[in-house]
Amino acid sequence: MFFRLVLTILAMAAHPAHAAELPEVVTRQLPMGSDVIASESGRLDGGTRPDFIVALGRPDEAEIARATGSAPARPLLIFRPDARGGYRLAGRNDRVVFRLDEGGQCGPFMDGYEGIVVSGDRFTVQNGVACGQHWTDFITFRFDAAWHEFVFQRRDGQSWKLNASTDPGAEVLVPDGAFTARADRRRPVAFGDYRP
Repeated sequence: MFFRLVLTILAMAAHPAHAAELPEVVTRQLPMGSDVIASESGRLDGGTRPDFIVALGRPDEAEIARATGSAPARPLLIFRPDARGGYRLAGRNDRVVFRLDEGGQCGPFMDGYEGIVVSGDRFTVQNGVACGQHWTDFITFRFDAAWHEFVFQRRDGQSWKLNASTDPGAEVLVPDGAFTARADRRRPVAFGDYRP
């Protein structure tokens, strides 16, 4: 019962973490029945026109999770400029944006972080929770000029736990582990092939 209530509240509160204004040529290519839950843009390849990174969800995620026991995937799409002045879908990954129920208690993509952050030729997807459990899981991709596509760069995670100290001045949370996984430049992993 509690799990259902949490999923319902999360679905009702879902709104874009950040939304770049998407051109109509991009929105026309989005799958039917999906909502943009976050988007960002940037000149990731150094070109004159921006690329768009778009995270999608579904308005019925909580209902699907209740009915099937698992929330649907949240696709992450990359749109790149084409030679005709439009945009084309250049990549899709259904695992990088964590699902509504992958946080244990909260929706890890919508729980207070930026969602998608673009910096130079890189973008990072920020997943994390801070309600009961406390953890972050940030996954970064970069544009590889030699490959002319986005490849996995690194994954950084950290978790915290309640401090067992009885000292009134002690921090409430203390670190409980961290990890970093870096790409092997000799074996690049394309954006669409990456699995956390």
